[in-house]
Amino acid sequence: KICRDLSIVSDNVRIKCTGEDIVFACEGDIGSCVLEIGKTFPNMKVETGEDDAIDEEFSLR
Repeated sequence: KICRDLSIVSDNVRIKCTGEDIVFACEGDIGSCVLEIGKTFPNMKVETGEDDAIDEEFSLR
């Protein structure tokens, strides 16, 4: 759902995951959006290993 909603803003999304947070970021002609999921979402838990940092850009189209 998050990626589908971000596709309104941009054709690509950058997903960054380090520690206990996941950050979805995109920038397009109509604006930009950054959504941080982690400590502010108490029902969600992010589990990664120490060497499992992710910082990649993905196409939404």
